[in-house]
Amino acid sequence: MDSNFEKAKVVVVGDSGVGKTSLIHLIAHQEILKNPSWTIGCTVDVKLHEYKDGTSHHKTCFLEFFDIGGNIGHRSSAKIFHQGADGIILVHDLTNRKSQDNLNQWIADIMEQNEKLSIGISDYQYETKLSPGKKSSTKKANSYIDYHDNSNLLPLFFIGTKLDQAQMVRNSSFLKAQSQIASFYRSDEINLDCMQTKYLAPATSNSIKLAKFFDRVLENKFSK
Repeated sequence: MDSNFEKAKVVVVGDSGVGKTSLIHLIAHQEILKNPSWTIGCTVDVKLHEYKDGTSHHKTCFLEFFDIGGNIGHRSSAKIFHQGADGIILVHDLTNRKSQDNLNQWIADIMEQNEKLSIGISDYQYETKLSPGKKSSTKKANSYIDYHDNSNLLPLFFIGTKLDQAQMVRNSSFLKAQSQIASFYRSDEINLDCMQTKYLAPATSNSIKLAKFFDRVLENKFSK
């Protein structure tokens, strides 16, 4: 592979069992991972991304996905892999609300290792659960939003997995509520089933959102 390609680091975090490894394989290879295994520590997968495809600024770039194991016992040692991140994908299980709530702590862990993110939201405090109705939550959200257009902030992207199972056991209003955390952080999100390639097929809304996120990741890298 051409070593002259621009490279960017995308850290993928979330609780153990939410499907991060299967998701990364789907993103990187456009195919289903038939025999996923538990991630201990960190594994890395890669893909080429066409930055600003179809424009005069187009270039082929190299994305490295750092799959961080979600086991709580290895959490402290895994923090070293958060360093140098150019973008963050936060993954939760649509059938497990706690995995969504825990993303706040994952973001806090990443802040400890990345000065760019901590500068933007240095006065931000995390809550176990999102409570949009509380004044404190609104104030804290605004603290982040005030800085969100600053180019020094790490791009965030939220992905809900196991959509097939969620649709079987939950109603549409529940799935709509799942977008609270993405709205809270003023970030995009998609929901999908990692066992079906159609959710990231070319020209779908999911793939377009993801491509735009990767462009932001690379812009963040270029600005350093």
